[in-house]
Amino acid sequence: MGVAAKALHLFDLMLAPSICPACQKNLAQESVDGRLCRACDEDLVRLPETRCGLCGTPLNTSLELCRECVETPRPWIAGTAAFPYDGPVGDWIRAYKYGGRTDFLNFFVREMANAWRAHHGSATPEAVTPIPLHWLRLRLRGFNQAALLAEGLARELGLEYLPALKRSHATAHQARLGESTRAKNLRRAFSVPHPESVEGKSILVVDDVFTTGATMTAACQALMEAGAEETAVIAIARA
Repeated sequence: MGVAAKALHLFDLMLAPSICPACQKNLAQESVDGRLCRACDEDLVRLPETRCGLCGTPLNTSLELCRECVETPRPWIAGTAAFPYDGPVGDWIRAYKYGGRTDFLNFFVREMANAWRAHHGSATPEAVTPIPLHWLRLRLRGFNQAALLAEGLARELGLEYLPALKRSHATAHQARLGESTRAKNLRRAFSVPHPESVEGKSILVVDDVFTTGATMTAACQALMEAGAEETAVIAIARA
């Protein structure tokens, strides 16, 4: 689906009746705010309340951080996700990201905002920025899934939307790489063309899926090197 087709699709969504993207049920008669019908929403598995404060990994101890975040220092002060990356949510993310299913967008934004308020409501980011796509991948895909999420999240949380990062070079798909290769793949992948836009700010970085954290690490390091005061991260799902 090209850029023009996706723009028309988004316009159609605004005019069309509210439909559950998961099962296509008409939501006109339901008082459900989130673009899923009540039945689909109740069947979802969300991340538990007890989770790592830096990446959202479920915890079964009284510790605040998971082992991975203890052993791998993170360049951000807070992080979370709304769902585990399995079951229907993983399928919906792939449909959104690769199939142009932007009808899931409002649902994802709502759940991310709820997760942020519930677990990091005391944190005070000033701006929301997405993980950028390289221009070639953006042209092929037609839209940046993280940018749409970041725009929606900024509105939902009442923050500035600030697309501060630029993809400096094309990288291999992270999902296809082993953990040790991900960091190398992303080394110096991001830059901040206008450092003055982030100087002294607390910035919330948005992506669709948090896996090892290599992408978030590279992005947050670029922002900090450009003068950001601090960073935090959020994703739809924790893999």
